[in-house]
Amino acid sequence: MTPRDRSIAVLLGGVLILAVAGFVGYFLVYAPLQSKSAQADALAGEVAEQEAKLLKVRKELPRYQLAVKRSLPANVDQSRQEYDAVVTQLMRDAKVPRTSLTVKPKAVEGKAAPELAPKRPAYARVGLEVTLSKVSLATVIDVLKRYYQLNLLQQITKFSVKKSDQAKDAAPARGSLVADRADLDVTLVTEAIILDGAESRRSLLPVSAGFGAVGGAAGVATLEQSPGPARGLTPLQLVRTLAATDRDYSLLLVKDVFHGAPPPPPAAVVVVKPPAPPKEDTSAFIRVTGLGRNPDGSGTAVIEDLASKQEYVVDLAWIDAKLTPAVTKFYYSIKGAKKSYDAEPNLDIGEASSGTARLFRVVGFAEDGLVLGDSSASGTPAKRPAPGGTRPVRGGKTPAKVTTAVEADGEPAVERVYLWKLGQSLDQAAELTGEARDKAVRFAQGLPPTPDVAPMPRAAGTN
Repeated sequence: MTPRDRSIAVLLGGVLILAVAGFVGYFLVYAPLQSKSAQADALAGEVAEQEAKLLKVRKELPRYQLAVKRSLPANVDQSRQEYDAVVTQLMRDAKVPRTSLTVKPKAVEGKAAPELAPKRPAYARVGLEVTLSKVSLATVIDVLKRYYQLNLLQQITKFSVKKSDQAKDAAPARGSLVADRADLDVTLVTEAIILDGAESRRSLLPVSAGFGAVGGAAGVATLEQSPGPARGLTPLQLVRTLAATDRDYSLLLVKDVFHGAPPPPPAAVVVVKPPAPPKEDTSAFIRVTGLGRNPDGSGTAVIEDLASKQEYVVDLAWIDAKLTPAVTKFYYSIKGAKKSYDAEPNLDIGEASSGTARLFRVVGFAEDGLVLGDSSASGTPAKRPAPGGTRPVRGGKTPAKVTTAVEADGEPAVERVYLWKLGQSLDQAAELTGEARDKAVRFAQGLPPTPDVAPMPRAAGTN
């Protein structure tokens, strides 16, 4: 064998050895490792998928627990009987007439429930068919609102409303604000479900734990096992079943799809009362008809109101070294008897039937008339009581001494003084100003004409 052949043989042998080693390494080492890696990845994917399912189950567990409470009880026959009783009571609470209501069992339709295990469905269904005849739209709205407040796993699978053929021409109820008539026939099919794992209570609705505060755990257990008393309980609101609890569904009557919108309210009739005619000023019929003045300033004056048939007697007397006025008003009853109000310190002239209203402070007597102070503006006549009682004055308060008025800037204003002479009417009374005013006031109060003159002596027998 030549060296060349020997080299070729060695080369071929090395190639064969490498081929055999590669074949053995691939099928005996590499391929099994790849298979194990793929299996590990597959197992990791399954673990991740199962963990995701477990996380979802844990997340949905509170909802499932609430759903179990809202489920009908586990006993199918008991649930069917109690569901029928509760739906019937719901209709009665909605004021559905007994003659208009029919509730009967209804076979459920549709797909069968999915199975959690062989011959173990996820839930069972209970169906009822409710028929309402000749009811109003307001009743239908009330029924639906109460139905959705019933916190059960239930739904309406069929609902139809149509006008009754026998009541299409019925008139609206008397006094109704909307055209709401009892002329609707309603048919609805409702289904409730019993979840796998539902509570084995006898009451249809779950009993609130709040009853445990009264009867304890034993009381709650008693209610759960007593379907009759539990029917009267307010449904336990586990989740919100209406769009908004404070929504007024009665507004649906305004857009009545069966009878149309209600007629517009009648236009308001605005009655414009003509203004009351102004009352007549009777100051021309009120006169000083009598005057008697003593030397010390005391005395009596009489004023007659011919228009209102009234009379004022003004008495001035010295009390505690001060001239004190007392004005008594006399009036005539319907039968013509002369009566009087209690005396008051001010001269309040006015009557409801007259446009004259003047309030004077009695300063005193002049030689030929009355000296009066007026710091009040003419306005509404003073309020008069019924005959026989004390005469109230302006504002219902005891009249204060009328001395000064207050102007807008807060500064006291000088009292206006009038001289009302004997025989003159009220509109003829003259206002005094300046020196004549001061002299008249001092004379009327029994003082000397000027401060530096000795006081006038009082008559014998005066205080």
